[in-house]
Amino acid sequence: MSSGLSLASDQIDDVVDGLGLSEECIAKATGYAERADFEHPINRSPSAVAAGAVYLASRMVNEKRTQAVLSDSAGVSRVAIRNAYQEIAEHEGIPSRTRPGRETTRSRRGSRSW
Repeated sequence: MSSGLSLASDQIDDVVDGLGLSEECIAKATGYAERADFEHPINRSPSAVAAGAVYLASRMVNEKRTQAVLSDSAGVSRVAIRNAYQEIAEHEGIPSRTRPGRETTRSRRGSRSW
């Protein structure tokens, strides 16, 4: 019996379809989405959370896909993906400075000498 509740973890397969991501990446994205569904709910659409989970997982396993590619795949905006991914990363305890490909501009702000 279906409750009619839409979950991000149920949408991962649709988001990753055709992206050529590894099983490791898909499993990591599914884990992120399941935790976002049940442990630390994110007040965003399930498709945005699924895309954010895939984006974060792809970066963590170095199989980067752009927010634009995921936006097309999931049917959500790049801003929605960016917001969901940042919130997932925060709940997962992944500091922004340790996320692969992330510049640490915040830490440099106070070091300007002018």
